[in-house]
Amino acid sequence: MNLVLDEIRQLLDEIRHLGENRENGFLTLSRNGHRVVMFYREGMIQAVSSNLTSHRLGDYLVKAGYLTARDIQSVLKSAQRKHALFVEAAVRERHLEPVELAEVVRRQSLELLQHVLTNDFSIDDFTNSVRSFYTPANITFAGLFLEL
Repeated sequence: MNLVLDEIRQLLDEIRHLGENRENGFLTLSRNGHRVVMFYREGMIQAVSSNLTSHRLGDYLVKAGYLTARDIQSVLKSAQRKHALFVEAAVRERHLEPVELAEVVRRQSLELLQHVLTNDFSIDDFTNSVRSFYTPANITFAGLFLEL
């Protein structure tokens, strides 16, 4: 039990450290072949993605009522044809507004972080880089702490 708490504390300390130092890059976390990547820009969490099928952004958009399962395929095809991001195509096709997308991206990010903290994910590495997102989550460590 103490080992799990130590790992959670270590992960929260790393998230806080990256925020306080206004880091740019991505923090990769893993457990049993599952991967979660936290993207940072100037210390703020911009997005969180994973290879977990239960946390795909399209599914969050369906749950929130912005898309249907049929819409997902249509938006994917449109995005591929126009060499655009899935979310960009969804907004362009007026399935939702950017502010609504931002809320869904934020919800997905927070739920993935909760999943990481409750399922013993460990830190793999941090890679310095800069990446822009169409609609960032903009989550601070304090905001994350309040949400959890």
